[in-house]
Amino acid sequence: MVEAIVVTVVGGLILLVIGAAWKGRSKPLQWFREQRAADNAMKREDAAEELRRLRERVLQVARSRGIVVPVRSQQINPTVVSLSDGSKRYYFRNHDQYVRAMQAGKVPPRLTFRGTPPVPLPQWTRAALMKWLEENA
Repeated sequence: MVEAIVVTVVGGLILLVIGAAWKGRSKPLQWFREQRAADNAMKREDAAEELRRLRERVLQVARSRGIVVPVRSQQINPTVVSLSDGSKRYYFRNHDQYVRAMQAGKVPPRLTFRGTPPVPLPQWTRAALMKWLEENA
C-alpha cells in the first residue's frame, strides 16, 4: 500500500515536471528575442547619441572658426534656412515665384537665392559630419 502511494506521488511529480517543461519550452526563445530587441534598441540609441555629439562638435568648430553652416530649414517656398550665425537665407525653387517675391519686396534681396537650399545640419549623415570635421577641424 505504501508502495502504491509512493508510485502515485512520484508519477504525479514526473507528470508535473514534464508539463512544466512542455509549457515553458518557448521561454528561452522568447528571452533570446527580447535580448536581441534590447541590443538593437541600444545600438540605435548609441548611434543617435554619436550623431548628436558630432553635430555639436561641428557647431563648435564652425563658430570658433567663423564658418557659417545651415542649422535649420522651414517652409517650402521660399525655404527659410537659418544659419549658425543667426542669420536667415531664403531659397526659391521656382524662378517665377522668386521674381514675384523680389518685385513685391517680400524678401530681402541680398539674402534671397534661387535654387536648391543647403541641407541643414540635423539632416547630415555621419559620413558628412566626419568629412566636414576632417576638412575644417
